[in-house]
Amino acid sequence: MQDNRQMHLTEWELLPDIELYMDQVLTILNRQDYPVQSESELTASMINNYVKAGLLPRTKSKRYSKEHLARLIIISALKSVLTVTELKSLFDASNSSDEELYKSFCLILEEEEKLPRTLSKEAKDPSEEAMACAVRAMLYKQRTQELLEKTVPDNE
Repeated sequence: MQDNRQMHLTEWELLPDIELYMDQVLTILNRQDYPVQSESELTASMINNYVKAGLLPRTKSKRYSKEHLARLIIISALKSVLTVTELKSLFDASNSSDEELYKSFCLILEEEEKLPRTLSKEAKDPSEEAMACAVRAMLYKQRTQELLEKTVPDNE
């Protein structure tokens, strides 16, 4: 039996245009329908660490903008598969605005969700399918690291 659950992230145009305080940001972020549910919700200290790591620009008067929200949604969605260093490389390699980056991320997610959920024609039961998914995840992770190394050669 296949899981046909569709993920949906808030569209750029529907993200708040007003600047928000941390508690408001956390409420919005933790209500998103992320592709992979994390073991833990996003916290204020996690966001502060993302700022320190250079994943997010510093806030103005402790208020977060639409651009902050967009980046935080991407970070939250990808944090289970990429390290903070890899996420920073991904952001640094992009020549796009935060709006373009977010829209591109949402479009790619939407297109990838349309692909068949069954990855292995040979899989006869869920455990075999899980193994096929894990192998694909490993290979995609490896390819992602190779691409990030090419786009940011001094990635250390």
